Amino acid sequence: MNCPNELTCSRFVDNGLDATEHQTVSAHIRECRACRTLVDSLTAERKLLREAMQTAGADGVIPAFIPRPTIPSLLVWLGWTAVALWGVGVVWLSLADTLTLPAWLSWISPTAIGTGIQVLVSTLLPGSTPMDLADGLLASTRSVVIAIAAIAGFGWLVRNQPGASGTALLAFCLLGPLLAAAPESHAFDLRRDEQRVIVGPDEVIDDTLIVTSEDVLIEGTVTGDLIVAGETIRIRGRIDGLVIAMGESVQLEGTFGGSVLGLGETVDVRTATLASNLFGAGERITVQQDVEIRGNAAAAGEEVSLHGAIGKDLISAGGRVTLLGSVGGSMRGYAGKVELTDSARIAGNLTLRVENADAVVIDPGAVVSGSTEIESWPEERNRFLTIDFYLGKVLQVLAAFLTGLVLFRFVPALADVELAGSTEALVTAGIGALALIATPVLSVVAILTLIGAPLGIMTFLIWLAALYAAGIVISGYAGRLLLPGAEGRAIPLLLGLVLLVVLSNLPFIGGPVKLVVGILGLGMIAQWLQGLWQARRV
Repeated sequence: MNCPNELTCSRFVDNGLDATEHQTVSAHIRECRACRTLVDSLTAERKLLREAMQTAGADGVIPAFIPRPTIPSLLVWLGWTAVALWGVGVVWLSLADTLTLPAWLSWISPTAIGTGIQVLVSTLLPGSTPMDLADGLLASTRSVVIAIAAIAGFGWLVRNQPGASGTALLAFCLLGPLLAAAPESHAFDLRRDEQRVIVGPDEVIDDTLIVTSEDVLIEGTVTGDLIVAGETIRIRGRIDGLVIAMGESVQLEGTFGGSVLGLGETVDVRTATLASNLFGAGERITVQQDVEIRGNAAAAGEEVSLHGAIGKDLISAGGRVTLLGSVGGSMRGYAGKVELTDSARIAGNLTLRVENADAVVIDPGAVVSGSTEIESWPEERNRFLTIDFYLGKVLQVLAAFLTGLVLFRFVPALADVELAGSTEALVTAGIGALALIATPVLSVVAILTLIGAPLGIMTFLIWLAALYAAGIVISGYAGRLLLPGAEGRAIPLLLGLVLLVVLSNLPFIGGPVKLVVGILGLGMIAQWLQGLWQARRV
């Protein structure tokens, strides 16, 4: 190797190099007399400085040099974290069938988490079943991970400069899986008009179609996805992919190959066939008699009326829910009033939660093949007078405390961030507000374009993790302000977390406290990342 510079030799003397660099420099020093002389002089200088500080009676201890985390080391810890999470998941799922969770822990039930993920993925990505959609999400995430590994590998190539054969071999190994896992790209057709946009019955669009207009009429064929925003929306053609329709009035008539998400004051599904799922939300949701939904259906509105045939499960919520058609699976309802008419047919179970038992009307001709369970809404209690509330907060503090210890152990710079004055606090708040608002918006835009869906999903997940870490960073900073002479990071972090939980649950000020903590914490993390990036460029 070439002779290392003086900074590298100084880091070698201070044990500031990683294992590979230390071994390489050590081997070079044994063969190079000039570098060996330089290292000997730096060692003597270090010894002289230490003796001088000790002679002067300095109370401080010379800190050990902590090298910056490198991409390979971060990837190693990411791999071990994934293995640990996989192991915890296996154990948790295996115990889920034998353990009964208390009420205050029901939110971490594997079934609830799985259902939430399926609903989220079914809304964002096209597919025929929730399992297929989950597989698509995992494949997209795998593509992003492979891309990160490829970038790290090329960084290693540039840094270590191996021979020609080694370079070609490693490049092939990295590019092969990257290209094999690359998602299929899609184009999109954007149509905008203030008054009206019409896609005629003879028109075929092979791309994803995005439409914004006051009046939208789709009668043709769209082989990709359809995203529509307007005042009056009528879709009467054939859509092979996902449909997202947002408007004051949404009418669906035709054939839909993917899931359908309708948001509006009124959502009316007429003479349509849905190969996948239906998600509807608005003031009035109506599914007409000639509608066939082969997947699941979820409807929420002030008035929900369901006449057609639903192949799988139905989840409904609203002021009044009326079932006149058939459900191939189970039905779960949360409403002020639920009515099953004589034509209603449910192949599975019926589970209802209503204001009172009198709010449920089941006509004699209605058929429920499974069990029927009707519960009344529990009387609302003051959460501050329940033991479940305090147990949940204790668990929240402990989880954040352990996460903070791990975070500060591997990223010690986040444990020492500070706000020097009011000007710096305003700058940090501005950066944090931008990260808080812009990041999820850009992620959703990337997901909707499909081309950047993997990157958008990964960015959104990283944003959620950063938002959680923001509270930990602010708690550590607040704890250091309250205990300026405390040794270590554990006690200030715990004190800050307890203070944050107390303030965030106070009436009226809890919401603003959470907002301020999120903005300042994200700003601190963003500034740390900026400093890290600038240090690497020097």
